[in-house]
This record gives sequence, structure tokens and C-alpha cells, in this order.
Amino acid sequence: MSSDRMPERYRDDPATPVPADIPTGTLFAALYADSPVEVGPVPEGQQDHFSLFVAYSAAMGWLSDDDHRGLWSMNDAGGPRSGGDKRLCAWFQVGISQVPASRPLPVQPFLQCTGTVNARLGGPPAAEVLLLLPVQCLGTRSRHAVPAMRTVGWFEAVPPEARVSAEVQVSIGRAGSREALNAAVADFLHLDQPVLTSPTTAAPSAAPTPPFDDTFWDGPATTTIALHGTLVSWEPVTLGWVAQALAECAAANDLGGSLLVTFLRRQ
Repeated sequence: MSSDRMPERYRDDPATPVPADIPTGTLFAALYADSPVEVGPVPEGQQDHFSLFVAYSAAMGWLSDDDHRGLWSMNDAGGPRSGGDKRLCAWFQVGISQVPASRPLPVQPFLQCTGTVNARLGGPPAAEVLLLLPVQCLGTRSRHAVPAMRTVGWFEAVPPEARVSAEVQVSIGRAGSREALNAAVADFLHLDQPVLTSPTTAAPSAAPTPPFDDTFWDGPATTTIALHGTLVSWEPVTLGWVAQALAECAAANDLGGSLLVTFLRRQ
């Protein structure tokens, strides 16, 4: 087995010179339990969310540093907070540089890291996941070439019992275009994919908001579209795929600003 863990589809073309790895956007995730989470200090000598996320993403070859260009640079992370939504398990924030053409945002490995760290620290499973996606890091994309579609074969063999009902909320802030959001969601619904099946639009349910004030992104949300359907599984690889595909559709429609995507498990 190769010791090089970075997925090939997130790599640059090795024949292309690698530019300076300067983050131009923020990828953020917040994990929420289905009931209030106890808030307490980290025991002395125990690793916290920040240090464990750095260690795991570095071990997987996904962390950028002075000697290695990975998928992201570390920014911050934390656990339950005394204020705000009491169901918050953990949150993670990384910097993303421009993503090469034909590559997706690295949401799948990012969620793999967040889930692994939350579980290692004894956090409850996430019943809701909020993501802030830096669509601007994708540059200009074609509406007829969605990189996420290359990987749908992985989901065809998932056992039926893994399926879950879910709501996926897609929101924009003040910098986003409502027309572009509508077009992006319409493009997503036209994808021939087995990951989110039988999606229908409906009024959005109550959902968590980013655990920081609106200056953290370009909030508050001005428009939200809710998709109700069946996810092939409730796993990082599945949620990450849907988020990546939505981001690609948004970039192809010149969304402007960031995309807020929230997953709500319904069973």
C-alpha cells in the first residue's frame, strides 16, 4: 500500500509549476448533536480539537505547511461553547487556496477529519452539519463538467439500509446572487446521481446558523432553498460529495460570495 495518502483527484498536475499556497477562502464546518452537549474544559495534557485536527490532517498528507502543499492550511477549531446553540459538538476552520481546474473543493477529506476528531474526543455523532463553502476558490467552471460526477460509482454499492432521509439547505449571504443560486440548484437537480435521490424543494426547517457573528462570512442568509430527499448514507464521503457538487454548480453560475450548506438528518 502506498504511504502517500492524498487522493489523486485533489492533486495538481505534477507537470504544472505549483504556485504559492496562499489561502483565498475559508472552508468551515460545525457539527451539531440532536441534544445539548456538555461544555467543560479540556483536561490538562489532553489534545484538543485544534491539535488533533492538525495531527490527523498532517498524517493524511492534507495539511499545507512550509515544506508541503496539501489541501488546506489550518486556521482554528474548537468544541462546545457556553453561548449560542447548546447542541454544537465541534467546529473547524481552514484556509483554501485556488483549486485547480477540474478539481473539487476538498470537502470530503475535510469532513473525514472533522468527524474523526469529534469521535476521538468523545463527541456525540452529528445529527446536523453546517458547511461554509468558498465557491470563489473554484474560479470559473463549466455547467457541463461537474468533477464530482466522476466519483458517483463509489455510492452505487452502498447497502440500502444505510439510506437516510435528510434535508439539505442551500443559502447565500449578502454577496450572493439569488438568480445564480436558483440556477445552481436547478443544475444540481438535473445531475444523474445516486447520492441524493428523489429530491424535492420545500420550505426550509429550523436549522443552526454559523456559531459566530455575520461578519464571519457575508451573512445573514438572504435566500435559502431546501431540498428534501434520501441520502445514500450519513457519512462524510456522502455529505462531502453533495456539498462539492453544489459548490461546482454554484461556481458555474457565477454565484458570488460563499455558499452555506446545512445537512439535517431526518431519521
